[in-house]
Amino acid sequence: MKEEAALIGTLTHALIHAHLTRTPCETADYSPNIADQATACFLTFRNWQECHRVKVIAAEVQVISEAHQYGGTADLIAAIDGVV
Repeated sequence: MKEEAALIGTLTHALIHAHLTRTPCETADYSPNIADQATACFLTFRNWQECHRVKVIAAEVQVISEAHQYGGTADLIAAIDGVV
C-alpha cells in the first residue's frame, strides 16, 4: 500500500513536471492502476491550474544555503497569480 502510494506520487510529479515544462512523460513502466490514479491526481492539478495564472520560472533547481546548512532540489519556482 505504501509502495503503491509512492509510485502514484512519483508519477503524478512526473506528469505535472512534464506538463509545466512541455516535455514528454513516459508512463509505460507503471501499471494501469497506478497510471489511472496518477492521472486523476494530475487532472486535479490541472483543475487548480485553470483557476490561477501559473508562470514557470524554473523547474528542478538545486538550492543551497550555507547560512542555514540546507541543500535540496526545488521542484518548481513559479509566479502564481503574479506572486513568486
